[in-house]
Amino acid sequence: MKILSRIIIAFFAISSAQDLNAQLKDEVGHTVTQWSNWSTTECHRGIAWRLRQNYYSGDNNGYTWEYEVKNNYGRQVAFSYEFSESETSTGNNRMRKTLSPNQVYRNTALPNSSRMNYFVFSVCFSNDGRCKDECYSPCDNGTPNIPDCATSNTTTSNSQTTTTSSNNQSRQTTTYAPPQPTKSQKQAEALNQVSNSLMDLARALDAAKEEKRIKREEERLAQIKLQNEREQLQRVKEQEAAIASEELNGEWKRAKEYSNSESPDGYRSAIQIMLPYAINKRLNGMAVNTIGFWYWKIEDYTNAMKWYTQAYIDGNTTAKYNIGILYLNGMGVSKNKGLALSYFQKACLDKYENGCTKFKNTREELELDAIKNNNNLTYNDLYNLAESYYIENNFSQTLKFFTQGYIIDTTSNWNIPLKIADIYFNKEQLYNEDSAARWYHAAISLMENDINQKSNIGKLNTFDNTYRRVLFRYADIIRNTNGKLAIDTYLKAVRDKLVGAYYRFDGGLYIGAYTEIGTIYELGQGGIEKDWKQAQIYYEKDAERLGGLAMNHLGQLFETGGPNLEKDNRASKKWYKMACKTDKKYCK
Repeated sequence: MKILSRIIIAFFAISSAQDLNAQLKDEVGHTVTQWSNWSTTECHRGIAWRLRQNYYSGDNNGYTWEYEVKNNYGRQVAFSYEFSESETSTGNNRMRKTLSPNQVYRNTALPNSSRMNYFVFSVCFSNDGRCKDECYSPCDNGTPNIPDCATSNTTTSNSQTTTTSSNNQSRQTTTYAPPQPTKSQKQAEALNQVSNSLMDLARALDAAKEEKRIKREEERLAQIKLQNEREQLQRVKEQEAAIASEELNGEWKRAKEYSNSESPDGYRSAIQIMLPYAINKRLNGMAVNTIGFWYWKIEDYTNAMKWYTQAYIDGNTTAKYNIGILYLNGMGVSKNKGLALSYFQKACLDKYENGCTKFKNTREELELDAIKNNNNLTYNDLYNLAESYYIENNFSQTLKFFTQGYIIDTTSNWNIPLKIADIYFNKEQLYNEDSAARWYHAAISLMENDINQKSNIGKLNTFDNTYRRVLFRYADIIRNTNGKLAIDTYLKAVRDKLVGAYYRFDGGLYIGAYTEIGTIYELGQGGIEKDWKQAQIYYEKDAERLGGLAMNHLGQLFETGGPNLEKDNRASKKWYKMACKTDKKYCK
């Protein structure tokens, strides 16, 4: 705002320096022009008038006029007059005035125009200002010209008879063209308009700034109100929780007193007190595990397993150990050393000493049974035994027991061959491509013949996702030795509802099955003859699915041209541009 004020002051300084006339003011402070010279009509020369341009009117979108009429006759005169833009009087805006000698009458109610005409009617020198129709004064030279009838007692106000002279004098006109503003006046006016515009802009900016400030303040107050409401709600919740906690602590203390009797009835009473709180999820994992323990003490192993499992879900370490005990001894569940081993290991990893002891002893028992080829050893026992070594990154022992488990069940369960294949495929474990390919092939065969799961192939669910991942890994391994089988395997992974069939993440890119097949044809891998037309076909299939890598490959094919595909710079640029739009990595 300060900058605008300085600019405006500068404008006024320039205006004053150029022309002082531009700063003329009337009595109320309006900016006006100079008065014109006094003028008269040709007929009645004792009635003088003058004009000047007055202030700017926004309503009329222009400047108004101000005029003065003066009586120079030396005696009272009555007359009618009209100012008009028209060359002839319309008679619609006539005004009647009686002026004493030398009296000046001023008015500003004139239309906006560059030219103005002045008309005088019905002049008489009656003392009371009322004139007889037939006694209007004829033309004069500035001295009153009073006809004889003006002193007669005869009144003929309604008479239609008039003299020739009265008719001639009843309509006298003159035209006034105001002085054109000088160049300096125009500049001053233009600067004044700019100044006003800048002032308006400044006011608008201030208003917008104030509106923003008010909005920010309203938002701040709303945030404070919301925060206060949240804090109030939190205090209410804390108060309710404190009351509930006090109640719960009292009930827990009462239940513990019953359980300390170590009698079946005492445990049952304790369960009866705390069970509603457990059902309503108001107890932590430790308390829930205690309820499971009370059930275990009264030999209700089914409910003991139920509440131990809930405590395990709630993160209680002791519950993991207790579940292992139930599986180890077949309490409320089928006896399962493998699952017991798994839960003991979970407890051991949580630094629960009893869990570590049981884990070590149980694993030694299972390994001894495996050495003896004990027929009582199940697939699940061996699977969990192998998993226990996998968690410890002992991959040799993992493979040993996975292999034994696969020997027990070679026809239905595909999890073990998949686990073995992944270990051989992982370069940080026991990397061996040939072994990985053999086990992936076994896993694919079992998955495609799994009675319970094969119907899920193609349904884009968890099983189908795993199946397509295995297909990709198997095809990746064999593509350099058996291109045809790799192509067939990749095609199994195609899903119409997926962009590029199965996608795998590779350095920020998703690569589709069609792209892999196109690469085999482009490079001539695994005994497949180079065929760039076929490569183009498969790349375009993934390009249609917004595969950026496929688009980039197409750009490269057309840029150089090759086996049975002509060079095409226009096509090359098109595919490079699309690849760049899809993924910035391909922008050159």
